[in-house]
Amino acid sequence: MLHIHSLPPELLAHVFSFLHEPVPQLFPFPLPETFHDWKVVTHVCRSWRTTALSTPSLWPRIHIPKISDEAALNTIPLTGNLPLVVYYTADLSNLPSGASDTVEDEALRGIQRNLRRLREFHAFCSSSEKFSPWKYLDEPAPLLESLTIISNDEDDLETLAVLPPLFGGETISLRKLVMANVSIWPYRNFHNLRHLALYDQIDEERLPLHTFFDTLSQSLQLETLILVSAGFEDEMILDGGELTQPLSLPSLRYLELGEWSFEMAPLMFLENVILPPDLTICLWNIGWEANIRNLICPRLENRSLLERCTKINVTSFLCGDSACEADSLVGVKDSTLYYYGEAVPPGFSTMRSLGAFVNVTELNYCPDFRWSKHGDVLDEDLLLLLPALKILRVSRVICGHLELLCRLLVQFEPDTKRTRPLSRGSVRASEQPSKHLRFRIAPLLEELHITNPYDHPDFFEPFKLYTLDDLRPLIFLANVRANNGVKLKKLVIQGCSEEVVEATKLKSMKCDKSQRKEAPSDNIEVVGLDLFFEKVEFMGRRYNFMPYWEDSIVEIWPREKLAKPPHPDCW
Repeated sequence: MLHIHSLPPELLAHVFSFLHEPVPQLFPFPLPETFHDWKVVTHVCRSWRTTALSTPSLWPRIHIPKISDEAALNTIPLTGNLPLVVYYTADLSNLPSGASDTVEDEALRGIQRNLRRLREFHAFCSSSEKFSPWKYLDEPAPLLESLTIISNDEDDLETLAVLPPLFGGETISLRKLVMANVSIWPYRNFHNLRHLALYDQIDEERLPLHTFFDTLSQSLQLETLILVSAGFEDEMILDGGELTQPLSLPSLRYLELGEWSFEMAPLMFLENVILPPDLTICLWNIGWEANIRNLICPRLENRSLLERCTKINVTSFLCGDSACEADSLVGVKDSTLYYYGEAVPPGFSTMRSLGAFVNVTELNYCPDFRWSKHGDVLDEDLLLLLPALKILRVSRVICGHLELLCRLLVQFEPDTKRTRPLSRGSVRASEQPSKHLRFRIAPLLEELHITNPYDHPDFFEPFKLYTLDDLRPLIFLANVRANNGVKLKKLVIQGCSEEVVEATKLKSMKCDKSQRKEAPSDNIEVVGLDLFFEKVEFMGRRYNFMPYWEDSIVEIWPREKLAKPPHPDCW
């Protein structure tokens, strides 16, 4: 400590600044606790306290957790003239029962006197008849870059959440706007945004589509647009004003449309915008409207939604399970088409009208076999749509019928060369035999994964461990594929007996490659699985949600983070 006390104040303040760094954020907006509580250094000794209190760069983040918070009010003078970042999370339900209309927030009044220094303002609160925090945000804020308004008001037709014009309508530097539970907002006052996220607005009070497009046209440099049950009117979308021409958003990098009540709403939106080719689209819905047909209607103009799709997930769990908040969820995210529900979607068969998905190289297939009519057998129609498939992940539920799966993957295409009549002068097929037959399903398959996505008391069944004899169909599959020029590079399997694991490990240690190539392929007691696959991984039992199924719906949208902002009450 003696050496630390001898440090110059400038160097000591620099050391303190490392404790001030924000922690990683999980949500699309800052939270009041996303910066470390570094103020403990002011209680160590007089030297540290003096240094900290005289360094303005350590104090620009101000958290106001309650009305007229004294600590927040005392922090403002310590910031010097630096830009301010303010978090307002006062619980207005704690107002005194006898409070009158004269309730004032002295901490917010202190911020009001410094609005010209305000760089970020994040409010997680509600207004009331006795008090409104918005009245303090009445002067221009020329430095404001980020604004978050998460209202805790009961936003319905009887008590609409209304956000009045803020900062005198002058926010020339504002680039990021996030709002939730606010149906009526001063949309004409926001220009040149780079990030716009709106959540949970009453449909009857949302903007007509043409008016919403006019709002977006004031921010043509928009890079992120998130609309979750918000933005433009949903059910009456076709009754809005006429759109004269499509809206171009050339800078958009991420677009999310979620939780709509009218199935044509996202399609109507997408048909009237011009989007860049490298855009990531997140399109999803939950509940009774979550139908795969809503995304892939057999119409030519909708094909562009899935042209860049590279992965397909079919993930089904029980309704009411801890991993799910709705009956079903369907969407496209990060070039992944997925379905999340309690049954394998029959709508996948309608994809045949759109043709094959030539870019899809990965399929995750995990239905709940107890509720799905097709859950115990992999959908052959779906596999036929994926000619470029290289990675197939199936749950161990399906592989209760391992032989059926292997039969699908060893089907050959008809040999048209031998049935086609020969023209004069042509060479007979027998004189020019093809080197290998082409597989009808997944001809480019490289990896096969057979695992349980997670272990849950309501889902997990005490499966019988695989023995060497149980894996005969799998070895037959690998052998046929290898003999026809498509050797499987990787097998990941869960639930094997010790006999299978030890046989593979022992042969790997005792036999070199040349010896193992001469081993008889029909005697699985002699050889291990690694003879037939370039790489074999054995998975043990996993608990809860593990990152192995990193592209499953559970991992994309965990519970309580389903593309929605957290509730203010939890702070």
